Amino acid sequence: MPARTLILLLIGALLGGCSYFGGGKSAQFDVEQLKRADLRQRAEQGDSEAQYQLGLAYCCGYGPGHTETVARGWFCKAALNGHAGAQFQLGQLYGFRAAKNRPMSMPAYPDYAHLWYSLAAAQGHRLALAYRDALERDMTAQQLSRSQDWSSHPRDAGC
Repeated sequence: MPARTLILLLIGALLGGCSYFGGGKSAQFDVEQLKRADLRQRAEQGDSEAQYQLGLAYCCGYGPGHTETVARGWFCKAALNGHAGAQFQLGQLYGFRAAKNRPMSMPAYPDYAHLWYSLAAAQGHRLALAYRDALERDMTAQQLSRSQDWSSHPRDAGC
């Protein structure tokens, strides 16, 4: 093979999609896999934004093994680290999606939703404020009191 052809193939492989050398889709998958691995590593080291992003990924079906339970775990870690977006997402999970599929013997989900919406609203999350206010209209005094008690120590709410 002439040197010129070899150089062109090498440049094409470096700048292009590497399809000649077996790249293409699998190379893109490897990049995404590396991004997820980096995100997970940062999340496990306590990076609240990475924890929140992993929660979104598992909640919204990104990657293998996505479940609401795993998503909630990552959202909890980020929320306890003060991430307003994660606090809002927990409010969403407890207030709307999760509550529809739970048996009546489970804890009162409006309490949890109100807690997380309140914490996010306290940080200026406008949508959380609106959801919290709407939720309050349907809550009992006991549920509202329990949520307010948890607001000073949210770990006690079972996150």
